[in-house]
Amino acid sequence: MDEIKDILSELGYSQIKDYASEYRMFPIYRQSDSPCLSVKKNSGFFIDYGRDIKGDFLKLIQISLNFKDKTKAKEWLSNKDIQFDEQKIRQKTLEKLNYKKFYSKDNLSKLISTHNYWINRGVNKETLELFKGGLDNGIEGGKFYNRYVFPIFDENLNILGFSGRLTKHSERAPKWKHIGQKSNWTYPSFLSSEYVNEKRELIIVESIGDMLALFNCGIKNVIVAFGVTLSNSIINFTLRHRLNRIIIALNDDSQNNNVGNKAALKFKNELSKHFNEDKIKIKLPIEKDFGEMSANQILDWYKNAR
Repeated sequence: MDEIKDILSELGYSQIKDYASEYRMFPIYRQSDSPCLSVKKNSGFFIDYGRDIKGDFLKLIQISLNFKDKTKAKEWLSNKDIQFDEQKIRQKTLEKLNYKKFYSKDNLSKLISTHNYWINRGVNKETLELFKGGLDNGIEGGKFYNRYVFPIFDENLNILGFSGRLTKHSERAPKWKHIGQKSNWTYPSFLSSEYVNEKRELIIVESIGDMLALFNCGIKNVIVAFGVTLSNSIINFTLRHRLNRIIIALNDDSQNNNVGNKAALKFKNELSKHFNEDKIKIKLPIEKDFGEMSANQILDWYKNAR
């Protein structure tokens, strides 16, 4: 028996969609034009991304039935012919609440504020200083040697990880190296959320380099996917904002392996589960990526993308 889903149905939820580790649905306790309520299958922990309401399963029962407190929710649950292990749910919920790993802000002192690598690639110093990055000088025991490192902040300026770009050519080392759970990242939302809200528009790009090129041109309503997989965290970010337009702008790999092109279609298909298709547009850069485009080319691209 799927006890979480059975209880949701008893509460009055319908159109419950199955997304691997969670269910998605419209909240019944308020008006919403998107299925922004997420309930974890293994714990009942819920997040309403439209209002940033979250908590354990008893709290969801409480607000769904408009009870005054959790005691009433517990009484309601005890009268249902449904097996429900409250202790197990509580433990799973605590695990969910503590799942994010934060890195010490002392690491920021291990970054040397030398930005020559990016300045030589056309990014101005004022843009770079927004992100508090620098050359590695001991982050995570020197794991980012010869790399320019960006601390990955969340919207509360906690550090969720680090992303480092090689500053010297190497045949063996990858261009980018990441530490932390990328699935939790919505970077750089600590800066871009304001502009996303203002424009009600989001641009999803593949790498930090693409994001810097756009920021450098004054286009700041951007989120980095860190590759060609659309994470639940980014989907949840889109649901928290009343977006009129989502622009998918991954790399144009048509001259090579089409990886970015195929991924863009997958992103659109996934986002179409949550938004009307007329709000989602694929508009790839005119070169392979935005780092290879001039400022005028980027501004023209943005004008045509809207």
